Amino acid sequence: MCTIKISVLMLFYLLVSEIVGEERHNFSDCQSEPGDRLLTEKSIIRPYKFLGYTSSDMTYSNPDARINCIQVTDQKENGTGGYASIVSGGVGHNNVTLHFESQFSRGFSFVVKIYGQ
Repeated sequence: MCTIKISVLMLFYLLVSEIVGEERHNFSDCQSEPGDRLLTEKSIIRPYKFLGYTSSDMTYSNPDARINCIQVTDQKENGTGGYASIVSGGVGHNNVTLHFESQFSRGFSFVVKIYGQ
């Protein structure tokens, strides 16, 4: 009986997951200026965690540069990817810390590009 309940709950979760999201979860914070160049590009990938969440942080710091644009592109096109947010620093600073969080029982894959001078 317990196995049937778990199976029904998992089926319900999968159906809701497919219905809810169909878009990427991209993030962009830009105040581009002439002369901006790519300061760094990184892939942030984490596998799913069964019946849980997974997260990761990324920090970029360059004392000789000023960040003018942060682009985070969700590589999962069907809305099942995670979410990105700025924890500290960012545009106008010489450093940034980004936090990445998955959806429930999902992984994530992002490409981060940081531009500045």
